[in-house]
Amino acid sequence: MGEHFAQYTKQNLPTLLAKYVHQERVKAHRVRNASLSKDNKIPFNPKLFPKIESKVYELASKRAHEECNQKMIDTQPLVNLSGSTAISAGFHNGQAIISCVGDSRAILGYREEDTQTIIAIPLSQDQTPWRKDERERIKRAGGRVMTIDQLEGKASAKEMNEFEDRKLGEDDFIDEEGDPPRVWLADKQIPGTSFTRSLGDQIANAVGVFAEPEFFSKTITDEDAILVLASDGVFEFIQNQNIIDICAKSANPVEACTAVVDAAYDKWLEYENRTDDITAIVLFFRHGDEGR
Repeated sequence: MGEHFAQYTKQNLPTLLAKYVHQERVKAHRVRNASLSKDNKIPFNPKLFPKIESKVYELASKRAHEECNQKMIDTQPLVNLSGSTAISAGFHNGQAIISCVGDSRAILGYREEDTQTIIAIPLSQDQTPWRKDERERIKRAGGRVMTIDQLEGKASAKEMNEFEDRKLGEDDFIDEEGDPPRVWLADKQIPGTSFTRSLGDQIANAVGVFAEPEFFSKTITDEDAILVLASDGVFEFIQNQNIIDICAKSANPVEACTAVVDAAYDKWLEYENRTDDITAIVLFFRHGDEGR
């Protein structure tokens, strides 16, 4: 069922984002023309529209995610208990702008100038109840945060604020026990989401699970070597640096994608008798005199 909502997001979110970015560039064009004399007006040509600042791009992305979420809720059956996370990268005005909703992740392979070593740098932070700020937001909205074992009385039902504040994506933590904190209604054992933001998941919306993205913007530099966007199934048992190492050994992005997915699949079968969604996009940066 989740695959349906992932496909809906894939088909609709980019179009909505392009619409809102275009609107902001039109606004910028009109503002610029208003300051010019009649003889110096710039034609209404999208190729001539000014670039927008990263904060304006982020506003356009926020609107696109929220509209995609509302359209999904309004039109898609079974949206009560299902939805999709989303991770995307926009390249605009010399910036890489990451938009993140949920626990999919973006990581950058950055080539250190002195050693030529490619190190993993997180460009997103998983939005899950492991994060103190996110679980406090869920609690303020009336939700409960508990593991399944806690819910079933198999583990201590201590408050989640006694748990360590783990910002997954920024540390090396891997939940090998496979019983993460989840979001529940105050009086029902639903929805049990292990993320705190998503598109869809209408029931979870009532307790603070929403589609507002978090952003990370950086100037693209010559040291940027690899960009990986991937679903949580890729990172469940593999650390960021290991993913970048796999990609760095590959001859091209397709080979890197295949190697990452294969490694994640093998790790799932090592720890579980099932697999979660394993989806990856890999980009290799080419710079300067590489000429391609």
